Amino acid sequence: IASVVNTMFRQHLSHRVTHKPCALQIFHDLSLCNSAVATASCTRTGISNILLMLGVRAGLKGYTYLEEIIELYHQNPGRSFTKDLYPTVGRENRTSGASVERAIRSAIQAAWNHRNETVWRMYFTACCNGTVPRPTNRAFVATLAEITTRENQRQA
Repeated sequence: IASVVNTMFRQHLSHRVTHKPCALQIFHDLSLCNSAVATASCTRTGISNILLMLGVRAGLKGYTYLEEIIELYHQNPGRSFTKDLYPTVGRENRTSGASVERAIRSAIQAAWNHRNETVWRMYFTACCNGTVPRPTNRAFVATLAEITTRENQRQA
């Protein structure tokens, strides 16, 4: 998956790299993350890579909240979103759980509105008409957490 993600990023965003030459430095190859010590940072790096591939802009509050909530969900998938995850991320960022939920929803919506359908099909299932429906916050987080889990297991 890591090589496919890196290839898709370069193909999809290559026109932007000319304007920001340091942009590729953000995208580390997940295959470099092969030790148990590096797993936590690789999980965060993998999450960042996927979010950026899907078009979630790093400047949005929802981007940071998504990184945190996906990592928390990755550690314990059984946690409740509304009663546990949103308030936990909110406390860490000195805001309410409702603000976290709204920022995440807005970030996902913005990414979905400007999506590359091919990239989104790599992560989400298309419906009967061939397009990917907008995922809920929970589905988005659960899918990306599952992908990072599988990637970490593959590298172990």
